[in-house]
Amino acid sequence: MPLPEPVYTEGTAGRTGLPDHDFYSSGTLTTAFLGTALEFRDQTNPGSGVLFLSQGMIFANDGASDIEFSWDGVLVTGVVKPGEVLTFDNRHKEGVFIRGTGGGGQAYRFWAW
Repeated sequence: MPLPEPVYTEGTAGRTGLPDHDFYSSGTLTTAFLGTALEFRDQTNPGSGVLFLSQGMIFANDGASDIEFSWDGVLVTGVVKPGEVLTFDNRHKEGVFIRGTGGGGQAYRFWAW
């Protein structure tokens, strides 16, 4: 049996084709995962709110202490050191939990596509 046809949408340049989803978040972190649970909702087409599986991600630590991230909000999956940029390719997730380790106000930037 053939696979179902992929969902087609209007892209950012007005062309039609495979969905082009983008997510961006920035701000400051608390020391709890519950403070920053990032759910990948499409920002390419404003107002669509489509939840998507990422193809890749970038974590940028703009602060002075470590950023920890988790896929489930409980176990620490990895750490991004101060000034470090961490890139994942072919990482299929619907969201991520992140927190700072140095108290309040840890600056971050995050992209998913």
